[in-house]
Amino acid sequence: MAGLINTISPQKLLAVLVSYGQAPQQSRTWQSLHATAAGSSMHWLVYDNSPAATNNLPTNIHYEHHPENPGVSAAYLRAAAVAADLGATWLLLLDQDSDFAADWFEAYQEAVQKHPDTPLFTPLIYHEAKVISPAPLRWGRTWVAENAPPELYALTEFAPINAGMLLRLSAYTQAGGHRAAVTLDFSDLAFTYFFRKSFPTAVLVPTT
Repeated sequence: MAGLINTISPQKLLAVLVSYGQAPQQSRTWQSLHATAAGSSMHWLVYDNSPAATNNLPTNIHYEHHPENPGVSAAYLRAAAVAADLGATWLLLLDQDSDFAADWFEAYQEAVQKHPDTPLFTPLIYHEAKVISPAPLRWGRTWVAENAPPELYALTEFAPINAGMLLRLSAYTQAGGHRAAVTLDFSDLAFTYFFRKSFPTAVLVPTT
């Protein structure tokens, strides 16, 4: 039964793209996701922190303009509220600069089916051949690594960045979501610090 309850589908998924200084359609994230069937059919919230608003978005995209630029944490908290209104049960957190593989949805879906009781799934992200997320967490900060963490990893030992996080909405809400006071830098560390008190592990998804 748990596997049925926690099955992920595009119709139950809200992706939140935090945008600044660039039309959402021009971002690598938007383009790589909209090139896939799941990316085109899931719910979207574009949370635009740019000084000027963007026009001509598809009518099925929920768009909000916030020129006061309250940061990414406010965007993710807003996304949780929008997801609840839409009846979505999963959140996908996005930045502007990610390239998602053609099979991204299948990779997340397989991970959810394999670990139905875990509410947080994170991609493996490299930079210059080093693992930067999930990164080893030591002495309150993260470090680049040569090797990936285990598939099921402890949030006290490894810290993922926001981009690419797939979260079960009920768990996100239960844990209090992102901390609005931490607007940008370290927002992911602050989030997982509190999230792990209720949900101590996350699942590594081998895709970006």
